[in-house]
Amino acid sequence: MAGIAAALLTSPGEAAAPQSRFERAKTQATIIYRKLHSKAFYASLFADADQNELATLRQQWKTALNAAVELDPRVQKAARAYRRAQQHEEDDPDAVGRRVEDLQIISQSVAGDIEQEILERVEAVDEDVSNPVPPAGGWNVEFLGYGGGLWADSFGTNYSTGIFGGRAAVGVPLTGALRGQVDIEGERTDNYCVACSNRAYLAYGGHLDWKLTPRFEIGAFGGLQNLQPTFNAPSDTNYFAGGETRYNAGWWMAGAQAGYLDVTRGLGTLDRAGFFEGRAKVALGSAFGWSGSFNPVLGLSGGHASGSLSNTALWADSTYWSVTLSQRISGTPVTGFVGFQQYTNRVEGRGAVWNENILKAGFKVDLWNGVAAPPTVETTQPFPLAIRMNATF
Repeated sequence: MAGIAAALLTSPGEAAAPQSRFERAKTQATIIYRKLHSKAFYASLFADADQNELATLRQQWKTALNAAVELDPRVQKAARAYRRAQQHEEDDPDAVGRRVEDLQIISQSVAGDIEQEILERVEAVDEDVSNPVPPAGGWNVEFLGYGGGLWADSFGTNYSTGIFGGRAAVGVPLTGALRGQVDIEGERTDNYCVACSNRAYLAYGGHLDWKLTPRFEIGAFGGLQNLQPTFNAPSDTNYFAGGETRYNAGWWMAGAQAGYLDVTRGLGTLDRAGFFEGRAKVALGSAFGWSGSFNPVLGLSGGHASGSLSNTALWADSTYWSVTLSQRISGTPVTGFVGFQQYTNRVEGRGAVWNENILKAGFKVDLWNGVAAPPTVETTQPFPLAIRMNATF
């Protein structure tokens, strides 16, 4: 705060600055503070962040804060007292030193008060100034592809084979706080055995979400699934629909989906089924304060679906969970990931009819139009995991 005091010691005139100038100075400092913290968080996630821009914002913040402190009435009063002591230095030579010290102490105190006020202002708007607010506007696109292997068992017989899949999603802003997203995804295995054949699906649909706050959204999803079950069973077409919610806090997120899955063409596998799923992701580097570009994202998900076995009266259900670990490749829009997924399908009177474990790795590419570049751990809404488990009943 020595720079503030030095500037005030040479300020001409005796009148205090108008209050409106003081409030404008605090508003300007608030705007710069908010930009600085968003950029600082982005830099903690991604090594390719512009460090020069960050340094410039830090200097702008320091200058703006000093300017607001100079206009505070308490500091102005202390400055006037110092200048009066200068004018009567012959009467009390020690007064100048005392007034300089008073001015420095008051400036430091005022700076702390203004910084706290600005912090509270930003928190009131953003809910949590330590994280960036995912912007509502702008489009974003996600492409994802993976491959791996799986091992399964059913009634004492073991199987192992390869698996590959992919996904594409496009999100666009709609009117007001609404946002739409269209998705297409598919997965296919190699043959489990000669008689078992493979399994595959292709799903397409969309999401419509409404941001209740900059971080919290609710919405609905729906789509169709073309399904090829195992053991050369006839193919089916299923539909799925439901509701979803998500809290996106930048370096962590939590979300949930609940809905209904049923067949529209064919006999189906898991019919008339309700499902509920939850997921969470956290950027470990941000959570534990690691420095540098290494900031892997840990993801966990789990769910349960329950309905009827095909067109019979027998109940059937599936329990599933997964864990993923991803890391963005510095300087690119590409993220590499590895994941493990497990699920168990059960049928009334038979118990567990299929257990499957999947290990996979792949890459994800995120593109956006600049202003919609959210430095968050999840940029698009997923389809429910339930549509990946219903081919092996």
